[in-house]
Amino acid sequence: LADTSYEFGEACPDKGVAVLSTLRFAEGTTTTTDASRGVNENQEKVLLLRRTLKILAHEMGHLFHLKHCIFYQCVMNGWAHLDEMDESPLHLCPICLRKLHHGLVPLLLVVQQGRPRPQ
Repeated sequence: LADTSYEFGEACPDKGVAVLSTLRFAEGTTTTTDASRGVNENQEKVLLLRRTLKILAHEMGHLFHLKHCIFYQCVMNGWAHLDEMDESPLHLCPICLRKLHHGLVPLLLVVQQGRPRPQ
């Protein structure tokens, strides 16, 4: 990774692997601290889970060859800091959903017909 100062994860679609990190959740320099926002322990756990799921969904999108979205609020938006991540939804926008569908249909047909997967 060349510059990982704004990275929450990395995906390599050609190899089918991805990694995510929660390290930046603990860095005080990335956002206003959650304590200063009045986040209690249960809310903190929910926030941690929600952030982790967003990174997971985002990196899974990259595994399906989706690029960063610039059209709508979308889980495939790029994030430079936690505040941007917190403001983004946990779902794909209509454009990215259509791109995912377009990419999956041929693969599902191949699997359904029992043919070897294309390389």
